[in-house]
Amino acid sequence: MMLVLAQAAPAIPPFRDAAIAGLVGMFTAIGLYHLVFYGMRRHASENLWFALLSLSVGMLGLCYSASLFSAIFPGMTRFRGMVLAEVVAGVSIALLIRTLFNVRFRWWETAALLAFTGCVPAALILPATELRVLHYGVDVVVLLGVVILVSRVVILARGNAPLARLVLGGIAVFGFCVLADLLAEYGALPWVQLVPGAPGAFWGGFLLLIFTFGVATAQRWTLSEMQAGIDPLTGLASRRVLDDELAAEVERVKAGGRSCLLLIDLDGFKRVNDVHGHVKGDEVLRCVGLLLRQHARPGDLAARLGGEEMAVLLRDVDLPRARELAERLRAAVEVMTVPIPGGALSVTASVGVAAATPGHDKTALVHAADKALYMAKAQGRNRVIAA
Repeated sequence: MMLVLAQAAPAIPPFRDAAIAGLVGMFTAIGLYHLVFYGMRRHASENLWFALLSLSVGMLGLCYSASLFSAIFPGMTRFRGMVLAEVVAGVSIALLIRTLFNVRFRWWETAALLAFTGCVPAALILPATELRVLHYGVDVVVLLGVVILVSRVVILARGNAPLARLVLGGIAVFGFCVLADLLAEYGALPWVQLVPGAPGAFWGGFLLLIFTFGVATAQRWTLSEMQAGIDPLTGLASRRVLDDELAAEVERVKAGGRSCLLLIDLDGFKRVNDVHGHVKGDEVLRCVGLLLRQHARPGDLAARLGGEEMAVLLRDVDLPRARELAERLRAAVEVMTVPIPGGALSVTASVGVAAATPGHDKTALVHAADKALYMAKAQGRNRVIAA
């Protein structure tokens, strides 16, 4: 992929630099977008690796234009820039796959990746003669790395890992394109060029690879957002989601809507954990969460606040109707049983109900429902009290 830089350049059409600038600009924009996204969400490391991958390929594209490269990287040769870009791209792809699919590298894979990463400073400081030796080694490692990564993703695809087959296809096509360009570089195949003077198979394969990794990265972000919004034990919405919905709902009520909030607390739940253990306690919470999801109407939001306290945001209902729905839910919890050795375990729930008013903010609505819940507890539990 690099010998072409040392060959005598043919007559170059005037649009060549413009075409290269377009490709470089596109990859750089993608990289900067994901870099900014990573800056806002530091736990989303897949965006960091995707950003480095895109930026390194943008730099690789610059290496095919002497004027563009010298303008952006004065003092660095294009050959050195290409070696550096290949190393960073290889490391980025490996780390991106590890992050996207939670791959555990074997010890020798980790050692090889660390050694390959060490080529970054080497590419910056080695003199030209040693740099050419490094270039041949980088080509070999890149090919071996593609083979290893494809094999790992094949295993993931067989295990039905999300989007693994899509990424596998992208890596396979990209690997074939890299191999075709390397064989063309050494005279075994004719050059295929999309942009004169630059290996075209590589660019076509990388465009597809960027697409597949981009879809996988976006899907992972979407999945993490969904998981952050769902309580993993009960399947109910998280408190964060409820807080956001409450804020929006009180504004809708000010515009003439109607909403009510139910706060539900399981009576004497600490004793369930103490007597029957936390495993049975978790099973009770799962069953109650299922009941809430089943009794919630379309458009309502059932959420877990924490511990044994849950909530349901009822939309387009008045207080009498909300109390009726709360009573139905309380009765369903009362008859619910969880099997235990030698019998069945049952629990009861106290429910506080409050209607949102135009004068309520989110805090006031929650306080009103919580006050009603406290009254239900004080009056003997296993009952519904409306504020």
